[in-house]
Parts: sequence; C-alpha cells; structure tokens
Amino acid sequence: MSAGDGASAEVEATLRAILESQEAQMKMLDRWVPHMPRAPIHLLRGINPPEGVPWDYGWSAHTVLSSLQQLPGDHFGVVRPPHVEATTRAIAALLAAAARS
Repeated sequence: MSAGDGASAEVEATLRAILESQEAQMKMLDRWVPHMPRAPIHLLRGINPPEGVPWDYGWSAHTVLSSLQQLPGDHFGVVRPPHVEATTRAIAALLAAAARS
C-alpha cells in the first residue's frame, strides 16, 4: 500500500462523513414543520429587491408580518455603508417601540 492509497482512503472517509451528515440534515428538514412565532415579525427589506423575488421575500406564506419597511439599497446593501445607518435607525426604532409596550 502506498502513501497515496492512505490519503485516498482518508479523503473518501471524509467525503462519506460529509455526505452522511448532509443526508441526515435533509431528513430533519423534511420533518420540520414551522410554527407561528409569538413575537411580532418586522420585515426590513431593500427598496431594490432581486428580480423575481416576492415583495415579502416569501415570508407571508409562513407568518403574519407586523410591519414591512423598505430601506435604501438592495438585499445586501442594507447592511453595508452607506445604507447600514438607515437600517440601524430602523432597528433601533423597532426596539424602542417594543420597549415602550
């Protein structure tokens, strides 16, 4: 047996473990049933969503939205300068409102 055979067997064992883990995760997801959360759900989304994406990113199929705020930027831009400041203000306002209630 050469050193290459040992490395090949190790790679195969690693790949097999990854595959088994992925299969177990897929089985778990197949059995998962989402439940309506008890907390209010606020959707903060970029004003420029990706093409073909529903207005609510598909969330209304799973829950009732308490609010939807459109923020400057796209899906990723809302958490990057210069738009991250607007996102931070929106989150702070929601947290302040929750603290008052």
